Amino acid sequence: MFHVVLNTIYKYYTIFDTLCKVCSFKYYMLGVLLSRTSLNALTHRFISVYIYIISKNTYSKITIELMHGGTTMKTKLESFFQYQGIALEDIPKIPLYMDQLLSLFDDYFSDFRRDEDEKIMTKTMINNYVKAKVITPPVKKKYSKEQLMLLALVYKLKNILAMSDVKGFFDLYDAPELSEDERNRRIEEYFMIYNAIELEHIGVLNERYKNFKATLTEENDKKALVARLLVEADLNKRLALMLLDEEKEEAESKAKLEADLDDNENAEPKK
Repeated sequence: MFHVVLNTIYKYYTIFDTLCKVCSFKYYMLGVLLSRTSLNALTHRFISVYIYIISKNTYSKITIELMHGGTTMKTKLESFFQYQGIALEDIPKIPLYMDQLLSLFDDYFSDFRRDEDEKIMTKTMINNYVKAKVITPPVKKKYSKEQLMLLALVYKLKNILAMSDVKGFFDLYDAPELSEDERNRRIEEYFMIYNAIELEHIGVLNERYKNFKATLTEENDKKALVARLLVEADLNKRLALMLLDEEKEEAESKAKLEADLDDNENAEPKK
């Protein structure tokens, strides 16, 4: 079977090598073409072939990756940019047990895994979130729709915020005087807002990445893009934390002012 694979690779390489010489292409990828051939039928194998052509001396280099299971980086990027978020109607209305919840999250966030062994969420993580009062405890070992929405947000936010900051962020949208229905409505509203913003930004990133690929001239360009994204992530996080701290301070000042007013109103008038 393997010699058949190599023969097929050589066949397409020869074709593209000729095209590159004629048309002076600098880069060419065979991954998409190969994925559409019968090679895709090989169970638990994915073969990606990258051909790098330096047009000046027509030097060619083939790198063959044999992967048992898993996906190529190109497939991961495509899946990432095609992520559609979690629709409200896709969240079960009935409470779920822990194992059901974990299975659901594996399905929801599979596009965000860096590798097949990465755990989206574990029982220990969820128990720690409950202990830290990031989410309320399950009722009879079952998690409600609203708890699922909060845990989905925790999964996203824990990559950029400490758990204490995640809790502080959730607290901004909560208040002791809210009824359970009002609290659940706020959770649902924020969940929908977060999803809308997330999808908008994924679209923006997708366009930026397409433009980047269209103008790619050197390998260093990719390093520059990575550096730019890391700088933006760092500065966005710092700004978000500053605004979060500012919001918390204003909420605390408002609460203190209201408490002082209540104390003054309840104080007995001096005789």
